[in-house]
Amino acid sequence: MSAPAFDTLRRAQLRSVATAFLRIRPLVVGPVAPLVLVALWAGGAPHAQLVALAAVFASVLGFFGLEAWRSRRVEVGERWLRGSLKLTVVLL
Repeated sequence: MSAPAFDTLRRAQLRSVATAFLRIRPLVVGPVAPLVLVALWAGGAPHAQLVALAAVFASVLGFFGLEAWRSRRVEVGERWLRGSLKLTVVLL
């Protein structure tokens, strides 16, 4: 296989995997947020901390939901995936 053909195939595979990942991410991450909040509440976390964390979780899940919606219409590229993962690290 030639180098250009390999690069084309690799990019196509990456777009496919990235798009599938961003589509299911809210379904994987979503159920964890309430569990974390319940565990912190049961552990006696301050009310203000729970409210702030709930707001962060809502924002993150909203972003993930928008990304999932977008990825159903447009295949995701390597640059978008890289940016999304960087933003996820910052939000977390």
